[in-house]
Amino acid sequence: MLQNGGIKMKRYAEFAAIAQEQIEEAMKQEEVLDACAQVMTDTVMHDGVIHVFGCGHSQMFAEELCFRTGGLVPVNAIIIPHYHIFPRVRYSQLMERCEYYNWAGKKLSEHGIKFLIHNHYHEFQKLNGKEILFHIMDNTDPNYVSFELDTFWAMRGGMDPLAVMDRLGDRLKLIHQKDFSKTSDSPINLWTVNDPNVLVTWDSFGKGSDHKDFCEIGTGIMDIQSIINKGNELGAEYIVLEQDHTQLTQMESVRISMDSFHKFSGLDW
Repeated sequence: MLQNGGIKMKRYAEFAAIAQEQIEEAMKQEEVLDACAQVMTDTVMHDGVIHVFGCGHSQMFAEELCFRTGGLVPVNAIIIPHYHIFPRVRYSQLMERCEYYNWAGKKLSEHGIKFLIHNHYHEFQKLNGKEILFHIMDNTDPNYVSFELDTFWAMRGGMDPLAVMDRLGDRLKLIHQKDFSKTSDSPINLWTVNDPNVLVTWDSFGKGSDHKDFCEIGTGIMDIQSIINKGNELGAEYIVLEQDHTQLTQMESVRISMDSFHKFSGLDW
């Protein structure tokens, strides 16, 4: 407990130091702020229009000038809907998360550690017409953020695993490989039983899934050899065998999966 408390206090101290640094930096810009205020004043006095822009949390400053009662009339708010806090808060949060991923990836790289994003099916929920995983890919630095694709969950998110692998390209470093049972009664595509327009929560995550969906590697419906071939083509470094649940004993399950996996080509053990 003392150790954890020490870690928390260290983080609080780091945050306080950053906040103090930002305040001191803002104080240095007093002349710049006065000049900006004068430009805005002159614009209003000469019947001009003030154009304001904001996204994420900074959008609140733009809204303060035009949306609330008492706001200035000659203000044109250039606020892109996809970046709104309301009603599209998720996109704003996602962009902030991507910024954090870049920061974390850079910090880890300084210690020789790679930062990888692992998916489940809900990363293939669409946001503004594009899957969340690809938003992350397009808004993170390839030098600091790579991916470990779970092909099973990609398939259950309504995607073709091979197409997703192609999309990730050389940013695909690890592959997590399960298999989907031939005898399962569950839908392969979970978006057929979950509303793709509703945020997936911890409580709703398992809807449409069953423990019996999982089976030993090589005994189900997934085209594992093609996945291995594609991984080699793209330069993926490792493929990790996974099975969340089994109807057998654990050791028997491992034996069957290992025996099956040895039959695939293109692997180094």
